[in-house]
Amino acid sequence: MAPVLFNLTFMRLSLSFFLITIFFFTGVSRGFSQKRITVEYSFKPTKEFGDSSYFNLVKPLPFTDFTFQENFKLLNITFQKDTRIRKTTCVYEAADTVCAFIADGFNHEILIVPGDTIKIHVPDSIISRLNKNFLSPWMRNFSYAGKNKYTSVLFDSLAYNTGAVHIDEVGFRAADLDVNKFFDLTTQRYQKRMLFLDGYCNRHQISSSIKALVTKEIQAAYVLNLLEVLKSDEKKVTLKDLPESYLNVFKIIKLDDYRAFSNTALYHLAIYNILSLERGNDTSTNERLIHTYNSIKSETRDPIRDYLLAMHLGFFSKKQTMAYDSLLSDFHSICKNEKYLPVVDSTAKVGFKNQNHYTYLQALSSNVITRSDESMPFNQIFKGKPVIVDCWATWCAPCNYQTPFMKSLEKIYNGKIDFIYLSFDKNKKAWTELVKKDPAAEKHYLIDKNFKSVFADYFNIISIPRYLIFDKNGKLINANSPRPSRTVAVRSILDKLL
Repeated sequence: MAPVLFNLTFMRLSLSFFLITIFFFTGVSRGFSQKRITVEYSFKPTKEFGDSSYFNLVKPLPFTDFTFQENFKLLNITFQKDTRIRKTTCVYEAADTVCAFIADGFNHEILIVPGDTIKIHVPDSIISRLNKNFLSPWMRNFSYAGKNKYTSVLFDSLAYNTGAVHIDEVGFRAADLDVNKFFDLTTQRYQKRMLFLDGYCNRHQISSSIKALVTKEIQAAYVLNLLEVLKSDEKKVTLKDLPESYLNVFKIIKLDDYRAFSNTALYHLAIYNILSLERGNDTSTNERLIHTYNSIKSETRDPIRDYLLAMHLGFFSKKQTMAYDSLLSDFHSICKNEKYLPVVDSTAKVGFKNQNHYTYLQALSSNVITRSDESMPFNQIFKGKPVIVDCWATWCAPCNYQTPFMKSLEKIYNGKIDFIYLSFDKNKKAWTELVKKDPAAEKHYLIDKNFKSVFADYFNIISIPRYLIFDKNGKLINANSPRPSRTVAVRSILDKLL
């Protein structure tokens, strides 16, 4: 009987090993699946949206370049083309629940939950307004499906009812440049968002952790909006002009909340801007560089501190002042996250090189293309009149929103000032087709090499819309003019040139 006993024991051990192995690999497999997210896009193929199309999934916090968006790592992609409706399935690496973006226009903000599958139908129509009340940051109105559909669509729902959290703000002009009125309007928008979030989460049984994350994003948007009053070109406002109730709102941003800092898109910017507040006469670039660096260094802790310091030095890399080198050296001595050092060093090196490499004349000699497909240097547009240059692109929704205001200004000045439309489009055909519809097509130009041009580099144009104003001799008057919708502010600059 001994051999039989041995065989039974061996079989039990083998079965136990098999079950443990299955459990182990199933657990590992489940662990791997929980660290990724699947996005399925379905769409009808068009000229603009072809058979193999999809959108980038953008992280809330860029780590490899502190001034540009960073995409989630794409692990796998498949295309289904055998039906009238095409399907693209993307699998991304995703380790945590975050507020991310789908890169359509100026982005759909979306909640990413590891292990989830999001199904998105992409319509072929393009929109510009939400509920007729708000500017749409995205071009296409997605339809969502999937187990966590209501989590996926949460930010879109907020946008339809209160404006897009990441981009739609109350303007100081809308409050008649009155600080108290501006505070009330901005607070009302914030309260409306919070009320909507409460109701939405209750109706659709959204988890408390996701609700908390969205709350942090809304709070950051609220604070960033309130801070805009300090940047007004139309009315000088300082911290001393703000009532105590106004300043107290900034306290909702916790400088040590790392989850909000790393998992939302706006919280790190809210912390940075609060620490950048000028509490004295820090008016020069060098003083602002030092003040903000020291505030971050003393008021925050790792890993938030290292990230913000790296980001701050990156922002100032093209404006390297007397203090820049010493602060960079200090950062090397205190930084605990070594992956930031080569990024900051590289940015500083490029900034230093560009500072000394390109001249104003070289920037104005950048090549532009006319509507008749001819090339010419940019400075040939100067005809002895003041010039305002609208840097835009066909795909840029905020740019297109500003166009009617630009046209209204053009009518006001009736030929006394030249209004130039400089496109940063990569798609030349899209630009050509749109320009044909403009009666003033001769005022449209396409900048060669778009954002990589000497023109863009010299004037530090990394986003649009952007407006530059020159006098009749081609001298730069304002490299970042207020937008045309702020008519009074723009006219105050232009009128002085006549």
